[in-house]
Amino acid sequence: RMARKKRWSVQEEKRIEQEIELQSYLNKLLISAKEKEVAEVTEAGSDNEKCLDEIKRIEETHDHYMAELNTLFSMVDERRRKREVPEYLCGKISYELMKDPCITPSGITYDRKDLEEHLQTRAVPDFLCCQISFELMRDPVVTPSGITYDRKDIEEHLQRVGHFDPVTRQQLTKDQLIPNLAMKEVIDHFVKDNQWVDDY
Repeated sequence: RMARKKRWSVQEEKRIEQEIELQSYLNKLLISAKEKEVAEVTEAGSDNEKCLDEIKRIEETHDHYMAELNTLFSMVDERRRKREVPEYLCGKISYELMKDPCITPSGITYDRKDLEEHLQTRAVPDFLCCQISFELMRDPVVTPSGITYDRKDIEEHLQRVGHFDPVTRQQLTKDQLIPNLAMKEVIDHFVKDNQWVDDY
């Protein structure tokens, strides 16, 4: 997410520079057009009073054009300030603005296109995998330190390696393992929605 935000910031700065250059260029064009028209009227002007009225009209017209142009650019600038997308409107996969939000059975909101692409890649989300075997957990249990493992993997670890949590290194026994029912429900929904997981 941070890399995307940084890339967005770089692109945004480039856009701002281009807008400033464009605004300056258009203002210079308006000024040169005004000066050219004033010079033409001055050269051709025989009646001094009529000439002054025409010059005043040209200046007012060009000042009006310049004011409209600068107002337009200030409106763009105002919209740019409001462009930051709140995190709750961003998808959990691409971290971009959700265009077609959908809620999964587990209650998590994703952008439909991102979710479909993610599911087509047939990848199991990391948070559903055991930190020992890196495979989908079938019987998740939580340790006193709050880390969830698959029961068979953590019990095997306790038997073969020692009576400690493999991540935190705190003392751990088999009777301290508590079933993680919330995670079990999420895994069951994931397996139900993704039949291919059985072959994974």
